[in-house]
Amino acid sequence: MPRRLLAVVCALLFLGFAEAGHAQDITTRDLMRLLAAHRGKVVVLNFWATWCGPCIKEMPELARLRAAYPGGRLEIIGISLDYDPDALEAYLSRTPPPYPSFRDQGDVAETFGVTQIPHTFIIDPAGRIHASIVGETNATTLRRRINPLLAP
Repeated sequence: MPRRLLAVVCALLFLGFAEAGHAQDITTRDLMRLLAAHRGKVVVLNFWATWCGPCIKEMPELARLRAAYPGGRLEIIGISLDYDPDALEAYLSRTPPPYPSFRDQGDVAETFGVTQIPHTFIIDPAGRIHASIVGETNATTLRRRINPLLAP
């Protein structure tokens, strides 16, 4: 199976498990495969937790951002740093975001150098980190940074 096709299949499997109300555990290796499958798109990677007030406050902003870019040119991936999987599952079942959310298995935040949350990365279509935003953000700020990456 060609590598690109394998990456896409892996991404679809991960996204299938990360449906509303459920968060699949993820490692850095898994995330790298998922990001590789999304090459050619802008990816917003958001680190958050259910116990983080600013994280919860910015989730509707990420939902608005998701709605502003239909057609698959933008992907949003949430990475929860919750230690308690039951708390995460309970939150996601009550308030499912319109994008997949995964639970860090201990190495993803470290790999990305995340020391506080919320922390949002914008990854360009070539797979490079274009921006790193520490602290609460909003859809307007994110759109300003994303639009140039989507220009033809």
